[in-house]
Amino acid sequence: MAYRFAGHWGSAPFLAVTTSRPLAGTDFTVYLTDGITLATLYSNRTKVLSVANPQMTNSLGNGEFYADPGDYIVTCNGASQSVTVSPDTVETYLGARRSINSSNTSAPFAETIPRWAASTNLAALTTQILAVYAVEIPPRTVVSSATFVSGATALATATNRWFCLMTGDVATPTVLATTADAAATAWAANTKMTTAFTSTYTTGNTTDWYYMGIMVKATTVPTLVGAPLASVVTSSAFSPTLAGTSSTLQTIPPTVGAIMAAVTNTATLGYGALL
Repeated sequence: MAYRFAGHWGSAPFLAVTTSRPLAGTDFTVYLTDGITLATLYSNRTKVLSVANPQMTNSLGNGEFYADPGDYIVTCNGASQSVTVSPDTVETYLGARRSINSSNTSAPFAETIPRWAASTNLAALTTQILAVYAVEIPPRTVVSSATFVSGATALATATNRWFCLMTGDVATPTVLATTADAAATAWAANTKMTTAFTSTYTTGNTTDWYYMGIMVKATTVPTLVGAPLASVVTSSAFSPTLAGTSSTLQTIPPTVGAIMAAVTNTATLGYGALL
């Protein structure tokens, strides 16, 4: 099983066998369950940077580490103990929404609508107008890219195209991350388009609503796969507005921190996904 995040393990003080005093500043080693193979340890939950194994206890004799969830053997000063690293809270949240396995580590952790509901070819875009769709993202999640799917109409004669992530504020949606300008790059009909943000964004400590944005300046904008809402009333029945438009006369991507125009609700909800 592959995990997006590392779990955290922390101990009560390691104690000396003969004196029962805390072992401050003492190496401890983490092994796989065979007791021979060193475990891979990380600096934090994101698994971006691996760290040395063994690690060292703090001034109180406590030890802690980040590793993939599972069972391990920890040795310190000649004594061993079996420990279990539990999944990160976000991993648990994601597990309820999608299967986490070795062949599915790139599955999206947030979608504007479920994929099974994205069954309609929508004329959702207007040239140079930022279209936005609400998306709920779990806490402490690193957002690195956005995906939209074109419908039956392909992009033609494009000048600018970009995706963005914004706060879920209807009145003042603020840019948190953007992709680079795709300019005249082709986008065929019925095609998934995944584009990395120029810098990642990490969500806060609670689940919250955000907006995914897509802007295309072109002679022919693509249609999007998504779902039609019964009316604009449905879109804005509760906060945040599910689908809408924001700033007009757009060309190049906005800067992070830019405040875009207030969201005007629409009845066309495009499918978008975040990875």
